[in-house]
Amino acid sequence: MALSVNSALLVRSCNRGYTSLRAQFSPPNRGFLVDDRKTILVIDDYETSAAGWGLYLHNAKYSVETAYGPEEGLQLFAIRPIDLVLLDYAMPAIDGGQVAATMKQIKPNVPILMLSGVPQVPEQDLAYIDAFVQKGQEPEIVLQKIEQLLNRPQQAA
Repeated sequence: MALSVNSALLVRSCNRGYTSLRAQFSPPNRGFLVDDRKTILVIDDYETSAAGWGLYLHNAKYSVETAYGPEEGLQLFAIRPIDLVLLDYAMPAIDGGQVAATMKQIKPNVPILMLSGVPQVPEQDLAYIDAFVQKGQEPEIVLQKIEQLLNRPQQAA
């Protein structure tokens, strides 16, 4: 899958080190951060959905970072310690498949759980995600998937 120019620049910046990237980007903090908890990055262009998942996951004892679009999500992913990504598929400009592909280049061991209103994601995007849940499922199902992904053995990059 070809990366957009912005995605490719972000990957190159990440490879140069987090310090220079941290100086370039300073996204607003809309998260619920708690030091000793696993951190989940929620990326959804629909702010109500992103905020709702953020609150739900915070109440489930996770630290949460929230991004209201793919560009902001990639920025946060590159500069913050993230344990798992909850990623919407259908977003304007850059879809969730492209975001997942870029993320796997930056931090290949961080699991990505994709949410979508469509019953399945395109075949080419499956290589970049670790699990898929169709939107509309009970939140407990998403939480179970998150726990499974966070508790699986780590693989070498």
